[in-house]
Amino acid sequence: MFTSPCKTIFRSSLNAINITVHPHTPAHYAQLWLALFNLKRAVDIGRDQALMIGAIEPLNKADLTKGYMGLLYRFTIIDKNKGWFNLESGEEADSDTVRREVKIPDNLRPNLSTFHYRLFAKSHRLVIESKNAKGENLGALAVEKMLKNLVTDPKVSKRFENIDVTMEQSEEKILDILTGRDLKQLTITVKRPNPDDNSDADEREVLGELLEEKVRTKTIALTALSGESIRPSSRTKRFARVASSNGRVKAVEETKDGKRVPISSQSHPRVDQFVYSESKQTRTDAFLEAALGFVRAIKGKKGTSDGDERPII
Repeated sequence: MFTSPCKTIFRSSLNAINITVHPHTPAHYAQLWLALFNLKRAVDIGRDQALMIGAIEPLNKADLTKGYMGLLYRFTIIDKNKGWFNLESGEEADSDTVRREVKIPDNLRPNLSTFHYRLFAKSHRLVIESKNAKGENLGALAVEKMLKNLVTDPKVSKRFENIDVTMEQSEEKILDILTGRDLKQLTITVKRPNPDDNSDADEREVLGELLEEKVRTKTIALTALSGESIRPSSRTKRFARVASSNGRVKAVEETKDGKRVPISSQSHPRVDQFVYSESKQTRTDAFLEAALGFVRAIKGKKGTSDGDERPII
């Protein structure tokens, strides 16, 4: 009997981070990312875990403005000064036992997980693999936290001005917040979008308003009248949509039983899925192509090449 060869199909997911800096040029973004990598510093992201930019490779060695690819490393932080538990005795290990038995080299960290990334210097987006080949997950908020920490390092902040880092949030969830709910409070915070060639009409209009007012950040705060629900105007909705890449949206809704429930767009990162067959494509190639398609969708410019003319899968 003829048996067809087994083709393993893998599924994975992506998140994205919007990075803005001035001056707003692909070369400047490429230089920023290299500077962040050169820190070679791990950031505590909570729950005894650290995250760092672990590997880097230019997509085009002859033109670094095409961006970078590489790996993020996540591992466990071990505090040797914390207590140790002895499974055999069922008690806390004494200091002499710990000193004698625990031998962990200072340069080694356990429980390593790796996740692909791709930096788009032209679109100033970092796309990350939020689920790796082993099925391990990496949250976009953890990556945002790492980057916000790294950009404050004096080696970076003295060279690069006005750096903002924002997780790409779900536009669908933001629309869900704005419509069809008994909204009692609504707060929209928008940071100044970067004026690039791919900006859409909403971003250009919001940017123009912030430039006219000479502000870097703007917050719109609405509170409903007693017994009423907020009905966001078209201008408010415009700001909320721009906030999905350049800010955040928070709200409080009232349920049918009268409870006030807080909602935040930061709890809902924008997610994309990709599927590939290991018999046809390496995971790295599949990720790079999926990342390109993801950025095109975010920017709303299906024809934008971003320096890469490969087809989207």
